[in-house]
Amino acid sequence: MGCSNKNYRCIENIKGDYNIKNGNNGILIAHKNLNPSKKIFQKLGNDISDDFIFIYSWVNHLPSASNHFRCLIYDRKSKRKFYISNTEERPDSFNIHSATTEFREEMLILSYYMESKIITLTSLPKAFSSSEIGSEYYLFDSASKEAYVTENLVLEGESIFR
Repeated sequence: MGCSNKNYRCIENIKGDYNIKNGNNGILIAHKNLNPSKKIFQKLGNDISDDFIFIYSWVNHLPSASNHFRCLIYDRKSKRKFYISNTEERPDSFNIHSATTEFREEMLILSYYMESKIITLTSLPKAFSSSEIGSEYYLFDSASKEAYVTENLVLEGESIFR
């Protein structure tokens, strides 16, 4: 359980630093009394090292907000990927998968990050003025202590539309 608490605190510290630097455009990883990141790291326990990439998003259900989320964690030491999600109907019940055909956006973000091209995604202008299209994706790197936000990412086929 020790590593899980340390990993959760790492995410919280990175989030805090990012939010101080970016003011009103801060990262939100807790909502309506649900803090999935804390529960995710508790559930994974020692299955994940302290060298990881954490990609997180709230699933968009506008016009109403929900506690539905998706998360991809890549453990650099073991090269394992954890795909974690819940449902709108059961927000406290988390599903952890080691492989899935979903999570396309998260996989794209991870790929761009691993290839040192994350700025390509984070610097694209918003193509949609409506918050009903797309989701924000938050990437946290436990090694560099950096966070990145990709906004309104919507994939269609193999193309990126923003």
